[in-house]
Amino acid sequence: MIIIVEGPDGAGKSTLIQQLLASHPGSTMKHFGAPKNDDESYNYWQVYMDAINEADPTKLTIFDRSWYSDLVYAPVMRNRDEMDLRHVKLLEAFVVSHGGGYVIYLTATLNVLWKRCTVRGEHYVKTKEQLIALAQGYSDVFANVCTLPVVRYDTTLG
Repeated sequence: MIIIVEGPDGAGKSTLIQQLLASHPGSTMKHFGAPKNDDESYNYWQVYMDAINEADPTKLTIFDRSWYSDLVYAPVMRNRDEMDLRHVKLLEAFVVSHGGGYVIYLTATLNVLWKRCTVRGEHYVKTKEQLIALAQGYSDVFANVCTLPVVRYDTTLG
């Protein structure tokens, strides 16, 4: 089983992932950040394919971000599209064929997200406008693109 933990900066992904790892001994976590360079960015879908293929079907594998993040962050933070719907559908089908999975989509109010980002000294998201665009991007992706089951959790209250 693959659990994909998604959401904008400040939503609580790291906290949830630590709780999942602690409550599921033997589980593994794969973190996916921004691609390192242009060549990697346009082939980053292959990184996800490899991670899905390497996941042990008898254990829980947790993805800290995924291709859904690429759909959101690339246009907002890197001014380009790096992932397309063909890649998304291929990756979703690959998850299903390798034991299945679902997405935990974490969110919070924009004021709470922004406060968390500023308190922790976020270096990537530098403006509230970027955060607004990211939050809207995630909302659009999970309303219109994702076909894996999605559990939406609002972390506003903690």
